[in-house]
Amino acid sequence: MSIYLQSTTDPEGTDPKQLELKVHYLLKMMAEAGLLKDAEGKSFTAMTSSVTADAAVVQASIKPKNF
Repeated sequence: MSIYLQSTTDPEGTDPKQLELKVHYLLKMMAEAGLLKDAEGKSFTAMTSSVTADAAVVQASIKPKNF
């Protein structure tokens, strides 16, 4: 499992960058699935470069499971 998708407990609290990576990954995946809508109700997939880059980092870290 990816380190970005694991739930960890840090005595000093959650690392803001880890949280940001997770949120950006979820935003990108939701946009690609057509679940995000703009103010007019139209689906959109355009993301900022930082969201796209963070999502790519998380996606690259996911190891497929062999069944």
